Amino acid sequence: METTTQQKNIVWNINKKIVDPVCPRHTAIVEEGRVLLTLTDGPETPFVRMIPKHKKYVGAGEKATTFTKKIWIEQAAAKDIEQAVAKAIAEKMPPNVEVTLMDWGNAIVEEIKKDSDGNVTEIIGKLHLEGSVKDTELKLTWLPEINELAPLTLVEFDYLITKKKLDKNEDFVGALNPDTKKKSAAVGDANMRNLNHGDILQLERKGYFRCDVPFIRPSKPIVLYAIPDGRQTAPPKEKLEDQRGVTTLQVQNTKRKRGAPNRTKAGRKRKKGRGAFNRLRGKGKSVFAHSKSRYQSSRSERTESVPRKRHHEGMYSRKTEMLYESEDSGGGHWKSRAKKAKSSIEKDYLS
Repeated sequence: METTTQQKNIVWNINKKIVDPVCPRHTAIVEEGRVLLTLTDGPETPFVRMIPKHKKYVGAGEKATTFTKKIWIEQAAAKDIEQAVAKAIAEKMPPNVEVTLMDWGNAIVEEIKKDSDGNVTEIIGKLHLEGSVKDTELKLTWLPEINELAPLTLVEFDYLITKKKLDKNEDFVGALNPDTKKKSAAVGDANMRNLNHGDILQLERKGYFRCDVPFIRPSKPIVLYAIPDGRQTAPPKEKLEDQRGVTTLQVQNTKRKRGAPNRTKAGRKRKKGRGAFNRLRGKGKSVFAHSKSRYQSSRSERTESVPRKRHHEGMYSRKTEMLYESEDSGGGHWKSRAKKAKSSIEKDYLS
């Protein structure tokens, strides 16, 4: 039995290949610090539009999306808008940053409100639906301000140990991760109330999840377990303290010494390819040597048989000379006698 060692994210990437082509898409906003975005020219009366749950897979079905004048976005998205406005001001450009609201269109930010701690509390903007999605850098997921939003609990699991690889004879207790489970309160679109136990879905910009506890009542949130898909960050690298007392990250020297074996993936492929070529070339050499030896042996046999052939040719030439002599003496060869008889008959007939 052969044992192989692989990184988990390579194995977890299989989940994405299986789940991504068919699972429906939904939207969730983290509860903590969510920001209200008010569109001054937004719809006064909310309206509902049916949107595919998966743009490339019809079998996923459709979901009802409500469009309102006030929508929710995450605090992280509000921070990105704030940084984009500050960058525009530094470059002496108009501070009206244009963003894209997913499944709706573009909008222009006009004002950002903050609290005493500097956190964004509200953003005011207006719709710019004729704008191009390709011209914007920020694509925002959002949820309408309605009472039908589904309460969620997002559960994510971290690595069990804080090191990528334990040293030989190292006690694993010292490398255990004290916080391997993380829970986050969030709100999801109203369509998530119809989830069943075991359903798999993708939350836009968050990842893949499996429904562990479906919707029962508004006071009991839906529990979603994160599915690893290979995008998870690796365990933190070991930190070393240099002589000056400055904490630095340990960096592996990737420079390969001259003559040392190439252990990189590309090097292994090239080495493997060269090995296969060498094996084929070696086989070709052996076949050529074998054929050459057979050719030399056959050639030697032919050279040895040449005197025998000449001996037979000499015997044949002596026999022919004896026949010619007997022909001159009157007997001749039987073919010669037949030709002479035929010529004599033709002469008699012509005369």
